[in-house]
Amino acid sequence: MSLQSGCGRPVAAPRVMARHLVIGLPERTLRQSGPVSVGDWPGWFQVFDTLHEEAAVRVKTVTLVAGRCTFDWILSARSGFETAEPSFDAWWRSFEFTATAAAGAAEEAGK
Repeated sequence: MSLQSGCGRPVAAPRVMARHLVIGLPERTLRQSGPVSVGDWPGWFQVFDTLHEEAAVRVKTVTLVAGRCTFDWILSARSGFETAEPSFDAWWRSFEFTATAAAGAAEEAGK
């Protein structure tokens, strides 16, 4: 599990921002995707299978757009995906980010 974030750069709709996460991956099979949200912040999730060193890997990403910031949660597993997924979902769903914090983060990124 990991979290990547960035502020102060141009952002697009969550679905478009989520596509950036798969650029450069070898073959992948999309299993499911769709909109999500946390509070007022829109997001997009996707679950797909890909290969890493010739081994199958299942990946779930959740991308939220909050103001001028994006947050990408990533779960990847060769095995045990179903066991880890509930904890992963609880983690990203616990996200709290206020408009004031978004403005401050974007200001810091611009320095």
